[in-house]
Amino acid sequence: MRLRIVGIALFALLFSGCGVDSKALPQPAMAIAPGYIKLDSGKLIQVIGYERCPGAGYALIGRADASNRDRNCTVVAKDAPSFEISVGTIGGMMVERWSVVADSRSIRLVRPDGDGATVFKATD
Repeated sequence: MRLRIVGIALFALLFSGCGVDSKALPQPAMAIAPGYIKLDSGKLIQVIGYERCPGAGYALIGRADASNRDRNCTVVAKDAPSFEISVGTIGGMMVERWSVVADSRSIRLVRPDGDGATVFKATD
């Protein structure tokens, strides 16, 4: 009987986390290019930043052509939990604080209303 309990306990210990990776994807330093970002809801949203688009060492989100590289990116530091970005609205540009949410499968940039854009996905 005791051996059976030990066997069940070992089985439960080995397979309790099966298929679940509790480690979040590592968040790189990112630069969000000016233009449109497609949110997970399907909505397109216009964004612009006020910092120089960095070169190497940053993951570029969106497209930054030569004319936009001077001071139009939003730079998000590595492992930053949130950042401010200018968003186009009917009334003009408005600053929002977006969150960076990482789990074991993806990294999302999330707006205050909960909608967001998945910018990195783990591949199987």
